[in-house]
Amino acid sequence: MAPGADHLEKARQTASLLAEKGDILLYRGAKRGQTAAVFNAVAFALAVLAFQPGGVTFAGHHFEAHS
Repeated sequence: MAPGADHLEKARQTASLLAEKGDILLYRGAKRGQTAAVFNAVAFALAVLAFQPGGVTFAGHHFEAHS
């Protein structure tokens, strides 16, 4: 099942999240769960983008969902 408009919007918001809190992925958050929350948002965005035509390449890996 392809992602809906709400999934696409959540994936778009990940760009802002990474701009604001991307360092948490590298250096760990001060509060428990912060790093996991950012990581999970990135994983969700990659999953949504994998459904787009041509998929997405991230960190040298290509992700593409086929229906």
